[in-house]
Amino acid sequence: MEKTQSAMTDPATESEAAPLGFPSVEVLGFPVARCDRATLADALLSTSPSSAAVIAHLNLHGLYMLRRDPFMKRVIERAALVHADGMPIVWLGSLAGGDLGRDNRITYVDLLPELFRPRPRAAPRVFLLGGEEMLGDNVMARLTSDWPGVEFRHHHGFFDAEPGSADNTSLVAQIASFQPEFLFVAMGMPRQERWIAEHIDRLPPCWVLPSGAGFHYYSGVIKSPPRWAGRLGLEWLYRFAAEPRRLWWRYVVEPLSLAPWLVREVIAARTGGRGDATSESS
Repeated sequence: MEKTQSAMTDPATESEAAPLGFPSVEVLGFPVARCDRATLADALLSTSPSSAAVIAHLNLHGLYMLRRDPFMKRVIERAALVHADGMPIVWLGSLAGGDLGRDNRITYVDLLPELFRPRPRAAPRVFLLGGEEMLGDNVMARLTSDWPGVEFRHHHGFFDAEPGSADNTSLVAQIASFQPEFLFVAMGMPRQERWIAEHIDRLPPCWVLPSGAGFHYYSGVIKSPPRWAGRLGLEWLYRFAAEPRRLWWRYVVEPLSLAPWLVREVIAARTGGRGDATSESS
């Protein structure tokens, strides 16, 4: 099916191959790649972008933010690839008639071991932006212990992120000097997406991955749910039980507010109708 210029296309219809060579499925107007973590890691390591390019992920929280934050929408729409980060996205794609399965759900806890495991090539250079200074120390200690051949650099997320600030100018210069192959921006939605959108043209050629709390889980600062829970779509319940006060809005209010729109979009996709992925109306 020919793509339109609208942000919303026919959900769950098969699209042409994604820029990295993966076919994708339209989920609520956004192309979600049909790949698994191993093939995605191999593709990223064997392909060098000519300019900084975003590898984005999509989950229910992301859908909620997409309908409210223009920077989120900009980053997702211009990403070189979008992958499913959560079983609800896989289920929505399947309900709307697309071909997504459990293997297409990719989280950073699962992707990092694939991305950094030894290969018959030079180890990548990785810049991690975000988190507290202590978090960075913990993450760096584990990363360098697990993958001693990989070169890592970290900068905390507590800086003046406004374009043109002294902090930003220094940070971008550090990234450019390091010339990473991977830049993980872990500052939470939508702050990390805003920073990426405002600075993508000033970054050196690399894969840019907005990663939220992924490194908090990886480093053990936040206990990671068991992997079986993610495969069954119950990871959210594990996290909610661990931090109900912090996560009740994300795991209770946000899904309920999205429900009418999601139902309409799935019905429209199955009947050939259209919707608006960024509409605020319910």
